[in-house]
Amino acid sequence: IGDTFQLIAHLLDADVEFTVDEARLRPKGSEVFRLFGDASLLESLTGHKHEVSIEQGLAKTITWFQSRADQLDKTARYTI
Repeated sequence: IGDTFQLIAHLLDADVEFTVDEARLRPKGSEVFRLFGDASLLESLTGHKHEVSIEQGLAKTITWFQSRADQLDKTARYTI
C-alpha cells in the first residue's frame, strides 16, 4: 500500500505524508504477509496479458479523474 501511495504521490507531484495507524497493522506471521498477486493463471486460462504497467495505468486513471473533475460530486472525497 505504501509503495502504491508513493507512486500516486509521485504521479500527482504531491507533497504528502503516509501515516501508519499502529492499531490497524496486521500481526507478525499474519497470512497477509504470505499473499502475492500473480496474473499467470489468468494469462494461462484466457491468453490475456497486461498492456500497461502499473505506473501507466495509474497515470491514465488520474487523467480520467482530472478530466471529469467538473462532473464529479464536489462533496465526495476519495480517500486511500
